[in-house]
Amino acid sequence: GRKHLRTSVRAYRRQMERDKLFLHEHPDPASSWYEKEMKEAAILKEYLPKQLSDEELEARLRQIIEQVGASSMKDMGKVMGVATKELAGVADGKRINQMVKKILGS
Repeated sequence: GRKHLRTSVRAYRRQMERDKLFLHEHPDPASSWYEKEMKEAAILKEYLPKQLSDEELEARLRQIIEQVGASSMKDMGKVMGVATKELAGVADGKRINQMVKKILGS
């Protein structure tokens, strides 16, 4: 179900980050490994949920902040608890964290 999808999305994104680092250190677009990885990435990307834009993420987080009654950085934990569950698969935790800090810090 949804939990399995979240786990799969996280695993895929971690693998893509490792691949990007490897390709940065060992750029060889002619290699068969590179071609295979790019084909797999293109296929998998079709099945992943679309990531929220920064504007969409901010709007959703503002709704969550209002919903939980957060008004300062002291409420960060409450916001993150709800946000990471509601936005799983469409925004990673790092982006959520950064945006919540931006909103609550202003």
